[in-house]
Amino acid sequence: MKYQAILLLTTIGLLSTYYFQKNQHRILTEYQPTIFDWQYCIERTMLKTCDQDDPQDRSNCYQVASNTSQCYSETSQLASTSCIHWWIYFESSQGKDTLPDSFYQCAEDCIEYAQENNFYFSQTFSPMWITCSQQQKKDN
Repeated sequence: MKYQAILLLTTIGLLSTYYFQKNQHRILTEYQPTIFDWQYCIERTMLKTCDQDDPQDRSNCYQVASNTSQCYSETSQLASTSCIHWWIYFESSQGKDTLPDSFYQCAEDCIEYAQENNFYFSQTFSPMWITCSQQQKKDN
C-alpha cells in the first residue's frame, strides 16, 4: 500500500510537471518575437560601433567584438553549435517565424566574450542579442 501511494504521488507530480511545462511553452510562444520583430528592433536601435568608444578603450573594444563574432559567426571555425543552428534556421526562415531556441542559446554561448568590454556589450551585443529578442505581449 505504501509503495502504491508513492507511485501514485510520483505519477501525479510528473503529470503536473508535464502539463505546466507544456502550457508554459504554449504561452511563451504566443509572445515570442518574430524574425521581423527582431530585425525591426535592431534597425530602430541604432547599434554603436567600437569607433564610437573612448579612444583609449577602442582597441579592447575591437578585440572583444572580434572574439564575440568568432563565437556567433556562421562562417567561423570557432562558432558555437547553437549559433550555427541559428544561422541555418535564419537563412531558411520567413519574417513571420519566431526566434528559435538556438537564437537564445547562441546569445548565451557568446555573452561571456561580449561582457569583456562594457561599451561593446551595452551598445552592440545587448541591444542586438538581448533587448531586441525579449518576449513581448502581442495584441490580438
